[in-house]
Amino acid sequence: MLPDLDAPAARRRLLPVFTLPMGVRRVDRAAATLINGRQRHPVSDRAWKRLSHSADHGTLWLTTAAGLLLLGNRRAGSRGALSLGMASLIANAVGKNLVGGPRPLLDDVPLARQLRRQPRSASFPSGHTASAVAFVTGVALESPRTGLVLAPLAAAVSYSRLKVGAHWLSDVVGGALLGAGVAVAGRLLLPVPAHPLGPATLGGTPIDLPVSTRGEGVLVVSNSSSGSARRRDPVALLRRRLPDARYRSLGDTDLSDIVAFELRRRTPPRVLAVVGGDGTVETAARVAIEHDLPLLVVPGGTFDHFSRAVGTDSVDAAVAALTSGSGARVDVAAVSIDGEAHHLAINATALGVYADYLAERDRLEDRLGKRVAGLVAGVQILRRGRTISIDRDGDGVRRPAWSVFVGVGRNDDDVVSPMRRRALDDGALEVRTLSSDTRRGRVGALSSLAFGPRSTTTLRLLGLLPEPSAFSTEVTASFGATVGPARRPAVAHDGEGDTSLPASAEREGFRYDVRLLPRALRVYRPRA
Repeated sequence: MLPDLDAPAARRRLLPVFTLPMGVRRVDRAAATLINGRQRHPVSDRAWKRLSHSADHGTLWLTTAAGLLLLGNRRAGSRGALSLGMASLIANAVGKNLVGGPRPLLDDVPLARQLRRQPRSASFPSGHTASAVAFVTGVALESPRTGLVLAPLAAAVSYSRLKVGAHWLSDVVGGALLGAGVAVAGRLLLPVPAHPLGPATLGGTPIDLPVSTRGEGVLVVSNSSSGSARRRDPVALLRRRLPDARYRSLGDTDLSDIVAFELRRRTPPRVLAVVGGDGTVETAARVAIEHDLPLLVVPGGTFDHFSRAVGTDSVDAAVAALTSGSGARVDVAAVSIDGEAHHLAINATALGVYADYLAERDRLEDRLGKRVAGLVAGVQILRRGRTISIDRDGDGVRRPAWSVFVGVGRNDDDVVSPMRRRALDDGALEVRTLSSDTRRGRVGALSSLAFGPRSTTTLRLLGLLPEPSAFSTEVTASFGATVGPARRPAVAHDGEGDTSLPASAEREGFRYDVRLLPRALRVYRPRA
């Protein structure tokens, strides 16, 4: 049943520029009668309502995109999020003004299924459907398997808009066509770069390091659990290029124990090479500094931020640096908890929702696998993510914040999570704090920590991420703060969540200090 359009106010608000044919309206009425005529259990009705509400403002899809990016599927997550943003903008700013029309009346929609707050905008097209289909289509264009997994969820969200009485069938079909079209057009007009993190960072004090042409004097330690199974095995490539190196794999043995054992041999290694993600590289960097060994970083993880920063973003680049003996001294940072040395940071260390997310993902990983654990952890943090209480040195005021990131060296502008180093030896820490004042709350906090600079700028313009004033940036040589008590507190460092804090941290809080170690690490990097 259509609302009465005779009232002047309704005519001004809902009369479209273009009208749909009466045949379409008859199909709309028949579909609404069919859907509302079926009796369903109240539990089922409430489930459809919750599903529809979960997609308000793109919340469901931005959370999924954040999960994809954090799990390493950066291209799919970025493409989906950008497609969603553009489809939502076109549907609401253009489509509803050109076609628009009234929404269904709710006379025949069960009360348990009705939305608590009914939408007041024009009906055609369905913005929820446009966003859902745009997001999943965008993901599918970059990762067909992931898109196939998400397709039923997009279909369910679209159908939920019919079940709750928010849209006509034609609104949903129109939204789906719009969303798919925007995603495909975006792929043609704005292809995602093959390497979204861009070129290697400049800087680092150049030094000469030991030359090895066949791997003589090189100890290679690899972490087989890092990275993606789709990547060619870097260790197999290294064995062909560096046949004289010694190869050890991390398992139950700690990396520091492996190096200590090898150094006691008659011919100890002169170079430590590591194959793994940023967490493994961080451990290797600490061991390399401790034993005064130069470090060769070979990418083998999900993001490989540090190997990209130093320029060894492939096996070929790493071997070229080793065989030429070119290297640099680079800055790292030491992190202390309650005055005790805790870990080294090669990219960044963090407090807040990002640390909570990583800790939850790591807790679930053995049971669910990394990808599923990451998605489940994202949903759980979205539901119960909390701010942290920070008392900065010399401030004397304890303030709530969603996250505090301390990046080693200056980083990308306009992003909350500084994970891409712009300089290797600029003698600075960059502290970025995301205030609890942001209007986007948990969703904005999680999303802002996942997206890179290209996606961040676009999504913020579309109102899908926290406003720039919500986070502050400070450049310093050291950072210190007292963190208030919290249940299961965690810190993050280089993509790893860590809950191994003192027992008193949960009851009393803890002291958190980050200190720059200028040019403390010798690392191989290609000649400029």
